[in-house]
Amino acid sequence: MDWGDLWLFVAGALAGYGIRPKGKPESRSQDAMISSQASASDRSNLLHAYLRELSNYLVQLNPERYYTVYSRALDEQERLFGQDKKTREAQLHILTERYPIYDNFDFISTRPYVIYGETLDRYDADDIEEHFLNIVKFHSLQRAASEDWRLTMPMLNKNELSHLAGYIRQVKDTKFKERLKQAVRELAAARRSEVTDFQLADGSKLYESAEIVNRRRTLGLTHI
Repeated sequence: MDWGDLWLFVAGALAGYGIRPKGKPESRSQDAMISSQASASDRSNLLHAYLRELSNYLVQLNPERYYTVYSRALDEQERLFGQDKKTREAQLHILTERYPIYDNFDFISTRPYVIYGETLDRYDADDIEEHFLNIVKFHSLQRAASEDWRLTMPMLNKNELSHLAGYIRQVKDTKFKERLKQAVRELAAARRSEVTDFQLADGSKLYESAEIVNRRRTLGLTHI
């Protein structure tokens, strides 16, 4: 190989190096995109879990009222998603001021083995419903603002309303059956004995007829 051929070989190699695909930068960009999507998905799933905890409590507390709250939140979700960018950003700013970190959306915030109802019973239903609505609003605003969030499922779905209505009827029927069973058990206990005894503070027994006991229960005096 003479010097002319060697020069042509080197020039060709350098030219090929200059135009070859940039594999690593593209790979880094793709990794960043996947990471961003995964982050949005993780945060969305966390909010779904927080909302599910509140829903589970509210639907048992008052099924019909929960249906109203769900419908209202669904309307708000769709309304916010369709608003202009400036309005959405203003709404999102208000929510992020109130909930600086995602842990703030955890309304229950208790030990994993503590029954949710024992914690939520301390709060007014209006406060729980407001928190429920704020989670839905925040999620909707995030989906409207970010392509990564738009890949996640909406918090609420209008196609679920019919299923929710049927489930609420089921919950109400179950509650009615439980009350009926309890009434039957109390009636059976009263019929088995015409006399019921109570332990007084000094250890003595007070005997009363079942009629008097039932009357006291009606008046809310069973603790006496």
